Amino acid sequence: LDELFQRAVEIARETFGVEMGRLLELLPGGEGLALRAGVGLEGEVDATIVGAGRRSLAGYTLLTGEPVLVEDLRRETRFAPSPLLVKRGILSALTVVIWPHGHEKPPYGVLEVDARARGRFSRDDISFLQAIANVLAAAIERDELERERRELFARLEETTQSLDTIVRGSPLAIIAVDVAGRVRSWNPAAERLFGWREAEVIDRPLPLISNTDDRETLAARLAELSRSGAAVSLELKGLRKDGSAVAISLWAAPRRDPRGSVTGTLVVAADVTEAKEARERLERAYRETQAAVRTREDVLAIVSHDLRNPLGAITVSTALLERRLADDTVSQNKLDIIHKSAMRMERLIADLVDMASIQAGRLSLERQPHDAGLLVGEAVLLHEPLAAERAIRLAERLELPEGTQVFCDRGRLLQVFSNLIGNAVKFCNPGDCVEVRAALEGGAVRFSVDDTGPGIPPDQAPHIFEPYWSGVRKHGGTGLGLFIARGIIEAHGGKIGLQSRVGGGTTFTFTVPVAGS
Repeated sequence: LDELFQRAVEIARETFGVEMGRLLELLPGGEGLALRAGVGLEGEVDATIVGAGRRSLAGYTLLTGEPVLVEDLRRETRFAPSPLLVKRGILSALTVVIWPHGHEKPPYGVLEVDARARGRFSRDDISFLQAIANVLAAAIERDELERERRELFARLEETTQSLDTIVRGSPLAIIAVDVAGRVRSWNPAAERLFGWREAEVIDRPLPLISNTDDRETLAARLAELSRSGAAVSLELKGLRKDGSAVAISLWAAPRRDPRGSVTGTLVVAADVTEAKEARERLERAYRETQAAVRTREDVLAIVSHDLRNPLGAITVSTALLERRLADDTVSQNKLDIIHKSAMRMERLIADLVDMASIQAGRLSLERQPHDAGLLVGEAVLLHEPLAAERAIRLAERLELPEGTQVFCDRGRLLQVFSNLIGNAVKFCNPGDCVEVRAALEGGAVRFSVDDTGPGIPPDQAPHIFEPYWSGVRKHGGTGLGLFIARGIIEAHGGKIGLQSRVGGGTTFTFTVPVAGS
């Protein structure tokens, strides 16, 4: 373009027979214009900047957007004469704007011819100078378009290379198919999955990858995709080159040309043999687990019913015998053992039923608003005889507004308290203290049972809420109480946890939502 600019300025000066010609380019931001080509301006090209707007003739020309004719620069009031023109004795000038086609973009700059004679140019000269400017504008646009084309081509080539790298490096089989269903590209992952090299499958129908049973299905789905343009996905039995079968998950989407017409299909396939086998194993294990759960529930229901009936008879008979043999100390002791054993069996049956309900997610709750402070008081009162028997001090502390209510199943919550307080009393030594606390914490009441007992070893703490945990059972429990307590609290929408230090006591904490929260 520089040579074209210089030649255009030379032609303009020669045609008009004047002393000077120049081409000025509008700088980015529009703050000024740079001298890009000139005749009669030795040493000034690429080194001269003139102001925009009324600070120069070229700036004023761009400001008006029209040709400017100067009769006598000495009498000019529309703009400030350039020192460059004054220094060279220029009196008259003619300028035109170099507009891009259609004037849709900002102007490129200004084409100018200058003479030392006064009144050298007329209105008739404007058309010729504008014609030269229009030729320059067309050349500039062609140059910009060519530059954009080269940039787009470079980006396209870069994108193509990137896509090719992605396709060739993909762990998934990626296959391009034309509208007739023939393979057009076949990446290395497809070679590894199916065993055929790209050269062996190009121009062959894609259904060769499918098992005979699924071949018609795949062909029909691809035909449907070509008609509707909607992506499809399916699982089918693939066929490797060696004849072995492979389970594949296949996804296909239409390939389109720039006009949006479907030109083929892009197919992505993955070997899901191991995943399918794992899923089948999981489904089989799930069915077996569900069957085992149902069997266990049936057994528990039968055991619960068949054991509770004779236990009820034993309990009633024991009570009658205790009254009849009130004066027989030996018999009373034996009857007491029978009664306690029956009660323990009753608790064990109840724990087993509760455990089954929790594991099945069917623990029943009858929730109503209950006073949190009264619940704590009742729980403490129920366990005072046991604590007194073991010389354990049992206390309560309330840190919440009077009348605070929790939305809970009263019986179930007392069951949790019974388990936690009972464990604390059982594990503490004479003289230790067990304190039951309640405090408001956001939209819930935080209950805690704190003891000064021996604490829980760190290796046991993570397992303490597991069913049948041996650390609990070896102290005489069923190993189900804490598991059931957690199930009850979680069914209420709360959380339960513990903090313990060997020799420093244990604190069990659980939360229950405030009524209306």
